[in-house]
Amino acid sequence: SRASIAQFLNISQSELFLRSASLLKSLGVEYVVDAGSAVDVALMESREEFLQRYQRTSSSPATPSSRWIRPPTTTAVSSTAVKAFDDNSSNQPPTVMNVGPCPSTPSLLPLLTSNCPGWICFAEKTHPQAIPYISTVKSPQQILVSIK
Repeated sequence: SRASIAQFLNISQSELFLRSASLLKSLGVEYVVDAGSAVDVALMESREEFLQRYQRTSSSPATPSSRWIRPPTTTAVSSTAVKAFDDNSSNQPPTVMNVGPCPSTPSLLPLLTSNCPGWICFAEKTHPQAIPYISTVKSPQQILVSIK
């Protein structure tokens, strides 16, 4: 990581970034951007999404759809179906359920977030019942790529 290299060279991280940027620009790279700014953007967007969901949830009466209920234990069968296991009774066979579309304007809490696109992919494939709770904010990597 940048911190390890900076410590090894006994210089600050910002000095290492400037030296690295100069080297890359001398090799013909047009833009050198620090990913820290994208992390800040993702954090601000996550804050806004949480506040919107929280305000929607707290302004509406407590209905079963607005309160968090523990989803059943599931295993992915395909990209559109899961096997749901009844946690209360181990004698019943698992039931196969089709996964419905996720809401276009999520208002559910808790809000699950991750900066790792791999975790989001894993959650979508193995725990589709959690999709409505996953943040819609792009990862810092995706934000950085979208900046022109």
